[in-house]
Amino acid sequence: MSAENRIVAYVFSHVPKSFESKDEPGKHPWINRQCKLIEHFAKRNGLQIEKFFVHATTYRGKSFAEFSQFDLAVARGLAHSHPIVIGDLRELLRRTKASLITRAFTKLDQVPATVIDASSGQKWRDIPDSDKQSMMLEAVRANHARSQIIRAGQGLKWDERRAPPKSNQLLGAKANSIGAQNRAAALAPFVTSIEGTLPPGTKLSASMLAHELNKAGVPATRSSIWSVNAAKNVLARLRR
Repeated sequence: MSAENRIVAYVFSHVPKSFESKDEPGKHPWINRQCKLIEHFAKRNGLQIEKFFVHATTYRGKSFAEFSQFDLAVARGLAHSHPIVIGDLRELLRRTKASLITRAFTKLDQVPATVIDASSGQKWRDIPDSDKQSMMLEAVRANHARSQIIRAGQGLKWDERRAPPKSNQLLGAKANSIGAQNRAAALAPFVTSIEGTLPPGTKLSASMLAHELNKAGVPATRSSIWSVNAAKNVLARLRR
C-alpha cells in the first residue's frame, strides 16, 4: 500500500491510576471508543493504520497535544508523509482542563503535519475559525459544568454524597445535552443527503437513518453500531 494510503493514529486519555498490564488500555471505554472511531475512518476511506500511539496518563498538567507521545506521532507522520488521525477532537477538548484548552488549540495550529478528526473526517487546518471558536466555547462550558459538580460534591459530607444534589444532576444533564445537540448538528449534512434520495412525500424514519448510518460506517456515540433509538434522538434534535 502506498504512503498516501497510510495514517498514524493518536489516542489519549487521562486515567485515575496507571495501567498495570498491556491489556488494560484496550478495555478502557474512552480509549476503546477512540480506537474504533479511527478504525472506522480508515476502513471508510480505504486507509491502513501504520501505527497506533496510545497514551494514558494520570498527569493533568498538560493537554492531550502537549505530551511526547503526540510529538512522536507527529514525527512519524512527517517522516513518512502520513496524516495524524485523532478519534474525536471535539470530545478530547471537552475533556481538557479549562486552563489548558487554549494551549491545545495553539499546539494543533502549530503542528506541521496534517491532523484529521476521525469523527468528522475534517482536517484541523480546514476547520473554519468560527467552528473552532464554537468548539472552544463548548469545551469551556463542559469543563465548567464538570467543575461545578465536583466542587459541589467536595463540599458535602460523606453520607450526603450518596445522593447527589438535584442541581448537580441538572448541570450534568445540561452538559450532555449541549454535546448531543452539537453531534446532531454535525450529522445534519448527512441526514439532508439521505432525505434528498427519498421519493417526494416520504419522511426519513429513525430506522432508515440508523440503517444508512451503519451502512456508511459512521460510528455511533456510545458504540460502533447505530440503534433506532439513537437515530430517533438525532432526528428529534434536528427537527426542533
